[in-house]
Amino acid sequence: MKLVFKIFFILFALNAFAQEKTVVYTIAENSAEFPGGVTEMMKFITQTINYPPNCRENNIGGKVFLKFIVSDLGEINTVEVLKSSGNVELDYEAVRVVKLMPKWKPASMSGKPVNVYFNLPISFNIPDNPFFVFNTLNKDENYISAIKFINKIN
Repeated sequence: MKLVFKIFFILFALNAFAQEKTVVYTIAENSAEFPGGVTEMMKFITQTINYPPNCRENNIGGKVFLKFIVSDLGEINTVEVLKSSGNVELDYEAVRVVKLMPKWKPASMSGKPVNVYFNLPISFNIPDNPFFVFNTLNKDENYISAIKFINKIN
């Protein structure tokens, strides 16, 4: 019986240790940081993003809200779309770019690196075109009539 208790205790301790290692914080004492800061992150996104040709030709734009984990090693993991732009191609491209990011400076708690969630919006727009569709899933009557009007002038 003592042997069973010891085995159970060891398994419990190992499980607790494994769970502690996989904790993902929402807020940390020191936030995770892209190498070089926000300015360098924006430069990386701008240089890496490929506006989907179909979206560019049809004046489709929007904003994709992403959520991902910056691991305690600074690696990007578990990239997911929190809120879609309304266009799968734009969503896919935003996810692709985030997955290509270099290692970050990890977040820390009490001086130790930790896993942390990070939310990032990525906008797609065509600066040389004042009219473009933001959300192809929007079924609002006013929005649909505005899209029809825009398509007539282009």
